[in-house]
Amino acid sequence: LGYGLLSFKTNLQSSIDNLSRGRFKESMENIKRAEKGLAAAGDLVNSLEVFSKIPFLEKYFEDANDFIVWSNKVTLSAKDIILGTENLYKGLNAMIGETTDDPTQFFDQSSVYLSSGEVGLTEVYLKLQDKKINDYLGLVRKAKTASIILPEISRDKKSYLVLLQNNME
Repeated sequence: LGYGLLSFKTNLQSSIDNLSRGRFKESMENIKRAEKGLAAAGDLVNSLEVFSKIPFLEKYFEDANDFIVWSNKVTLSAKDIILGTENLYKGLNAMIGETTDDPTQFFDQSSVYLSSGEVGLTEVYLKLQDKKINDYLGLVRKAKTASIILPEISRDKKSYLVLLQNNME
């Protein structure tokens, strides 16, 4: 059980790190490994279900099952967020002329994926009230807003200068 949960947590964090570096494929692979760790933990909990009928253990099994259910929602949301962010990145590349693709298609896909990820993560946040999840939700909402605004900017052939400031520097 411990290994499965540790694998879940470690791979989820690695996925976030890879996503922040634009390594979308690696980020998705981390999520898949996190799902495998969670599945292993779930299998173990299910194999011990006979003990869940013991009154003083009942609450522990309920908590373990709840954790697995909510963690699965996190991984599903994370997949959508990764795909949404990747499409936002592709749209930006198309918008600045790095590719000849139509950026609108990427922004539209990004908006759909990010909206789906936001809904799932909001559901998890409302249940768990975790500050980290709320922080990630803020980032997802900003990316979703960008995926909605950027198609309007890229409609006509224009030249733009985009300046970004990192407040941490």
